[in-house]
Amino acid sequence: MVAKVNGAIAAGQFVGHDIEHWTVTGVNLTTAALATQVFDAIATAATITQIGVLKVAGSQTAFSIETPSRWTKALLEAECDKTTAIAAAVFTAVVY
Repeated sequence: MVAKVNGAIAAGQFVGHDIEHWTVTGVNLTTAALATQVFDAIATAATITQIGVLKVAGSQTAFSIETPSRWTKALLEAECDKTTAIAAAVFTAVVY
């Protein structure tokens, strides 16, 4: 958290790049090797800023990345398709 020191930045304000929120399903991210593969794939083209609770394949695991990034739903899924173990990953952009 950033303290208000000069009138320009309010406490709690995010300083830096904007972030995009995503969820991923279809892969059991409670398995360390699979979680590592998914997040390594994401990190090839974006900085991951937050990862939520890792969940099983049928549940949504939330994460966020810095923008701008090249990732779209189709590109994220294509990147994961390169690795058989995580090819079932399905990504959803979250808009608040």
